[in-house]
Amino acid sequence: MPPVDLGQVGELEEYLRQVQNLRLVLIGGSVEEGSEIVVSAEKPVSLISVLREIPLVERVVKKDKEIQVTLKAKQSDEE
Repeated sequence: MPPVDLGQVGELEEYLRQVQNLRLVLIGGSVEEGSEIVVSAEKPVSLISVLREIPLVERVVKKDKEIQVTLKAKQSDEE
């Protein structure tokens, strides 16, 4: 698993904060497990669709009751 870019996680948080009827409950994680963001919806929200529309999201996969999000590799300034 590649290292977590905290800047990208922060960007993802900002996108999620803008989603109507969605509330961020927990933001955390570890080096071993990666980042974890827990959200709560006041009304039904197609979270997978919302996540797929975020420009920095590479892939969204639903596994049981969890949704795993892979962020795009950060482009270096040299490219």
